[in-house]
Amino acid sequence: MTFPIEGFGAGVTGGAGGTVIHVTNLNSTGPGSYRNALLSGGTGGPRIVVFDVSGTINLFANGAVELRNGENGSGGSQPGAVYDNLTIDGSTAPNQGVQIIGDSTIIRCNNVLIKHMKFRCGDQGATTNRDSLSIDTATNVAVTQCSIELGDDGDCDINNSSTNVTVQWCIIGPCLASGSMLIKYGSTLTTSIHHNVFFDSPRFPECGGPSHVDWVNNIMYRNFNPDALSLWPPDEGAINANLVNNVFKYGSSAGNTINSRPLYFYAARPFSG
Repeated sequence: MTFPIEGFGAGVTGGAGGTVIHVTNLNSTGPGSYRNALLSGGTGGPRIVVFDVSGTINLFANGAVELRNGENGSGGSQPGAVYDNLTIDGSTAPNQGVQIIGDSTIIRCNNVLIKHMKFRCGDQGATTNRDSLSIDTATNVAVTQCSIELGDDGDCDINNSSTNVTVQWCIIGPCLASGSMLIKYGSTLTTSIHHNVFFDSPRFPECGGPSHVDWVNNIMYRNFNPDALSLWPPDEGAINANLVNNVFKYGSSAGNTINSRPLYFYAARPFSG
């Protein structure tokens, strides 16, 4: 069951009505792989990626999978290709589902729906600064009912003028490095983060301006080091934030130092909410 998408990403349709593409093996690349399924088409026509297998897909040997419109990105995206209008449906995998490890899945395209997936980059190899899931320079993206963790930069970052993004009903954390989520950089970001659990990260979500952020019905648990939710727009512009019905809870390993705080407003720029 997939919950209705709410918030700024409510208009996302993904690949509805489009071609169904099957992932038939756990290989990092090649026919039937997760990488090939995401990068197939390249014309922007609607596609739905489904899984005939369950288990672990390790991207490390071939790098990140990057869906980047019009440019040659990492992990196989081609110059001039368009990767819009895509659904990645992990609920179709048998047994315990599928997890993506070893490197990032990077969304740099439009109208993408991701559901019932497990993104767990990990610290394999010498490469660092990888998010488990990155939404970057994208429009109309919805992520629902996913497990996103073990990034060696962030778990799920939303950056660089991405608009109309919803992340909902997900488990996010722990993180191996900077923090569980970053919403920052570029012109106005419009993001709804609701009904998620964040836990065990050095820094919980940090939001920069200019942006419009809905932060509703989330739980943030353990390791507020220093902040659970930080609104931080020093040189970027105002943040318009709706902070509604969230729970900020210290855990036994938080340390409860004097610098730990559940909510931090950086006051160099205006806020409204």
